Amino acid sequence: MEENFENWESPAPLPDMEAELKKMRKNLRRRNWKIVLTSVLLVIAILIAAVEVAIPAMEQQYWDPTVCTYLEDVTDLELTMVTYNELFGHGKHFITVDVQKQGFADYSLNAVFVERETMTYLSNISYRTASLTKGELHCPPNFLLDAVPGIFVRSLSAKNASLDYTNKQTRKTLNSLPDYIQIYASVTFPEDLSMEQLLQLTHQYPENARFLWAVLRNDDASNYIAQCGIHLTDYQSPKYAPSLWSDSAYPNLFVDRYNWTGSDMEQHVKSMLQFSADQVQKGTGISPNGEDASYYLQTLEYMEENGIKTYGAYVIASPQTLLDMMEDGTAAYIRLLDARIGL
Repeated sequence: MEENFENWESPAPLPDMEAELKKMRKNLRRRNWKIVLTSVLLVIAILIAAVEVAIPAMEQQYWDPTVCTYLEDVTDLELTMVTYNELFGHGKHFITVDVQKQGFADYSLNAVFVERETMTYLSNISYRTASLTKGELHCPPNFLLDAVPGIFVRSLSAKNASLDYTNKQTRKTLNSLPDYIQIYASVTFPEDLSMEQLLQLTHQYPENARFLWAVLRNDDASNYIAQCGIHLTDYQSPKYAPSLWSDSAYPNLFVDRYNWTGSDMEQHVKSMLQFSADQVQKGTGISPNGEDASYYLQTLEYMEENGIKTYGAYVIASPQTLLDMMEDGTAAYIRLLDARIGL
């Protein structure tokens, strides 16, 4: 049988296998690069989300010392510290605190304090450091407070021979000092004074004494809880905008001490205690050493029931002025703490 080759088509040539393999490899590489690039972009996106969203969200559960709730340019931490310093700082003034972020919910705190050397001269600037880590304040014992011995007499109801002897020695020392010396001393009053009486006392010796800080009666004399008090001089009240607090939840939390009244002083003390209590409740406050979180409200309750009164004050005065205080009955007990040449 004769085969017909006229319509026979030659078979298609076989593909170039080497070229096909190269093409496949190229496509695979392109796809792998897309997968790698996509993975890298996803990882970057996850990291950005963690840094920008997740980590800040987690940090929000801890105390953020950079938050400004009450004043635009003053952090809540600074308000807490300046209030704490007034209640317990014995006349030393808090100036400012610098906050530096160290890591996750971890901050370094660098605070500045100043106190008076004489009636007219501010000096003794001190710089102190602490840290705030995951809502916990870690600070050395002298960060906010200096170690101050118990130098006020909480009760004068009983005759005390040791006080009589100390007063006798105090008179002897004061009589031996020249007029140009100024004395830093603690003065215990013969009886508790109201804030109005205290205010009048601070004006009684306008040129020869400066009253720095008054200790407030915050419990019965038989109970030994942390002493709290009130600044009688001011250094930078305009910074805390006293006028903005009158209609707030804390009236007179900051007040112009040059024009205040006894009522202003009372409201100032109450507002400091309430503000401090609220900050502690929010986890952004500071409790006195050795006291629990109820300290501020217990102290406020005691003062509302018994009145806001003082039984002593720190004073810088001339030797003769302190002698006059002992003679006219202003001071029942004076303890001399330091002496400097008046400036």
